[in-house]
Amino acid sequence: MKEMKGRRRTEARSHLRGWAGVVLLIVLFCIAVGVLAGAGYLDLPVGGPSTTNSSSLSSVTPALAAAPAAPPVAAAAIEEYIVLATNGERARHGLVPLQSDAALAAVARSHSGDMAAYGYFSHVNLQGEDPTDRAKRQGYPVIKHLGGGRIAAGIAENIGMMPTGNVAEYGYVEEDAAAIAEAMVAMWMASEGHRENILSPGYDRIGVGVAYDGSSYIATQNFW
Repeated sequence: MKEMKGRRRTEARSHLRGWAGVVLLIVLFCIAVGVLAGAGYLDLPVGGPSTTNSSSLSSVTPALAAAPAAPPVAAAAIEEYIVLATNGERARHGLVPLQSDAALAAVARSHSGDMAAYGYFSHVNLQGEDPTDRAKRQGYPVIKHLGGGRIAAGIAENIGMMPTGNVAEYGYVEEDAAAIAEAMVAMWMASEGHRENILSPGYDRIGVGVAYDGSSYIATQNFW
């Protein structure tokens, strides 16, 4: 395992967006090299529309962003391993695997790229679009007919940020796509809301997109 020089403080964070506009914000412990260096906080979910103030967000016009640095590991490889790790968790719980959906992955990939380019970390982008809004804009269907007159509406989402380098609990992840993906999925599985998304029997499709902001991998995981 490689060792990093000095003390590098980083964070690993995750968010969840569910079917009914419920938002769970979870910021996991700040991580220093081999050391937990801070406390997280929890924003409890509420029913109905998102509590995010989309009107203020939609008024923001982002400046032209610089192109993110090339990642040490190809984003496509990490995406594939995240799908494999997610389906591995489902298999361990007796659930059928999620099918990779290229169109849904494009939605996820565009959001990860946007977060990396403009330096934010949220389910709601700088134009005030939530996951369902973004999917609709990109032509993805957001209504699922379940039979018996029942429907489900909306796109479920997990997002996560994993620093490169020697990360507490996960080891050296910078040059290993599988290690990055497994650490990301392990982080989601340790959070109740994100775990529910991964293990929900109501989803049958998945799209994963990964981007790199120069120091961390940012992943978006969409479910349908």
